[in-house]
Amino acid sequence: LAGALLVVALPARHLALLVAAVVLAGVTVSVAGYVPRQRRSSVVLAGMASGLMGTATSIGGPPMAMVWQRLGGPELRATMSAFFLAGSLMSLAALTAADAVGAHALRGTALLTPA
Repeated sequence: LAGALLVVALPARHLALLVAAVVLAGVTVSVAGYVPRQRRSSVVLAGMASGLMGTATSIGGPPMAMVWQRLGGPELRATMSAFFLAGSLMSLAALTAADAVGAHALRGTALLTPA
């Protein structure tokens, strides 16, 4: 919901700058060697950040990648796929409710869903 509110409330330029700052902060923290422990609280916080960023700008992966970076390849792919399937559906619903997605986009979504 917060991501949909950002889309409605902020001009596109401000939203882009905000997300760029968050991504750069994440890169800086990661390069500095910080690896968050995979605890319920860190996964919930990363999930909230991912939902906000994913809904507002379609790049919700970085927060989850930071938390789940210790997972092995198959487990990481399966976990991320399930997370983003659910998250994408929630984002689409929130953006539709906020009137930020039109019928044309919903038709395209329906056509691409099987893929």
